[in-house]
Amino acid sequence: DGLILRDAVSRWRDSVQSECKARAKRERMKAQAAARMLESASGVLAASFDAWHKQVSANIRGQLQTAHRRAEDARALVRQQAKQDRRRVLEVLERQQLAARLQESCCLLRAWRGQTERAEAASRSRQRRAHQAALT
Repeated sequence: DGLILRDAVSRWRDSVQSECKARAKRERMKAQAAARMLESASGVLAASFDAWHKQVSANIRGQLQTAHRRAEDARALVRQQAKQDRRRVLEVLERQQLAARLQESCCLLRAWRGQTERAEAASRSRQRRAHQAALT
């Protein structure tokens, strides 16, 4: 049983290694084809792409780090948008509060104006009565 298990593990390891080699070969072939295509447009761009491709093929951890950075960037963008949304909500609330205060001030001003007009009317009425009383 141990021999069968070791043999199965060895075959599995060999198949994984050959799959990795085949994948690396495909990646190299893709990189070479892309490099030839880009060389006609720009030698600098082709060299940059080739260097980038070699780095990605050789280092899977680099891909994970890139994915991690992208996730962090996305989280930062979401945080920034949330802050902006919060700021907008606060601005709307402040405007609503200001509108409510202005409405309340208008009501108070109307009430004060009404009282002032009544007081002035009462004063004029008293003056007329006093003037009429003085005439009689």
